[in-house]
Amino acid sequence: MAVVVCLQVDPINPKRMLAFLNHFIVHTTSFLNRFSVICEEKLEDLSVRLQRLETTVCLLEAKVAGYISNTFVEMCRNDSMAPGSLCQK
Repeated sequence: MAVVVCLQVDPINPKRMLAFLNHFIVHTTSFLNRFSVICEEKLEDLSVRLQRLETTVCLLEAKVAGYISNTFVEMCRNDSMAPGSLCQK
């Protein structure tokens, strides 16, 4: 294995170093932009799915509330004449 002494190695050409740096910045920026777009698309999809879920839950709550109130009304109709009934007027 060869030993490299840093003082004996020529420095990197500044133009070449600048080209490497520009290449790195361009590719990193491109990656971050694509990543950002993908994240925004996924968040938008998740938002739509959550809105659908909220709507479904609201509809189910309304159905359950309607079922419970209808059941209670039917019970009162059937049980209104019984003494000690909860549904007495």
